[in-house]
Order: sequence, then C-alpha cells, then structure tokens
Amino acid sequence: MNTKTDGKWINVSEIRPFPSIDIITFGNDRITNAVLENVENEINLKEKEVENSSKNIADLNFQFINPDRIRFYRKGKKVTLLNETESKTEDHIFEQDYVRLTPTISKISESRIQLLKYNFEWNNEKIIIEFNKILDPPEMIETLNKVRRSRQKTLLEKIDNTLLISFFYNNRRGLVLLIKEIDETKAVLYGLPLEPFEIVAKRID
Repeated sequence: MNTKTDGKWINVSEIRPFPSIDIITFGNDRITNAVLENVENEINLKEKEVENSSKNIADLNFQFINPDRIRFYRKGKKVTLLNETESKTEDHIFEQDYVRLTPTISKISESRIQLLKYNFEWNNEKIIIEFNKILDPPEMIETLNKVRRSRQKTLLEKIDNTLLISFFYNNRRGLVLLIKEIDETKAVLYGLPLEPFEIVAKRID
C-alpha cells in the first residue's frame, strides 16, 4: 500500500453520501467504503463495510488538500426548491472531504473528558462542546417534546484509537470533529469542513 494513502480516512463533509458517517480505505488500486454504526451505551463505533462500494481509484476525481486531507469531486443532482410545489434539478459537482484518522493523544480518561466543557469560535460562530447534555434553549424544550423531535446533543465517540466529537440534531449526526490532542485545559480539534481545518478549543467552567 502507498504510504501516502495509508490508514483509514473519515468523511468530514457537512453533506455525506450515507445516512451514517463513512470512512474509506485504499488498497489494490481501489477505494472501499464502510459506515460507522453506534453500539448501544458505548462510545466505540462499529465498522460495517458497504456492499458493492469498491471503486477503481483511476475512475475517481480527487486531490490532496494536504497530506492528511483528500477532496473528492463527485457528479450528482442538486435539487433546489423554488416554492411549495415546484423545484428544479441541476447537474452538480459535490465536494467530499476525508481526513486521515490518527490516534488521539490524551492525558485524561474518556469518562473524564465527558465531564468537561470546551468552546471555540469558528466560521463566525461560537461553539460549545458539552457532552451528553440537552443544548437547546429551555423555551424550546416543551415545543420539541410535543412534536417528538430529538433535541440537539453532543457525544464523545471513538473509532479505533481516535476520539471524535459528534453533534446530533434530531437524531441525525451533523458536524463531526476529530480530537488530535486533549487535556484538562484544551482540546486540539481537526477535520473541520472549512478552513482553518484545525483549531484549539479551550476549557470553560
């Protein structure tokens, strides 16, 4: 295997081809997809290969954004809603970014991490990382309960030796951030959808 493509690569795009988060591996001039599934009451994710997903590398259009980030360009159809009854469909090139999984350097346990809170500012938005908590404003909780919608939550998850942070909205995994390094004072995160691709989140009380 080419060391340039060694290891597993995880999809960090905001729009992904599978309902669950997917990873790819390179081998024998082909790329194979697998999806990551939740294991009940565990942070470890289970890997399941996607049938008939293997593709020839030569048939794919992609480039290395940096040594640990690959961007694929895939043809598809983009649907735009014009109003309540009309829409238009256009040919579109979708960009999909994958980053290489690297083992998280951690000086604290996974159970300790889930008790801490971090924040950072990215893309003109302040983001708070607080695990296993309902993050919606209190005034929204009653309304969401009435329509039986799951509220926003953040979970610590793990694939192999890499810790990741998954933001869920209505039981759907949205933004996924990988933890490069974490301790009591800060968390170094990578895999953001837009630059800067790596950022430091500082612990807050």
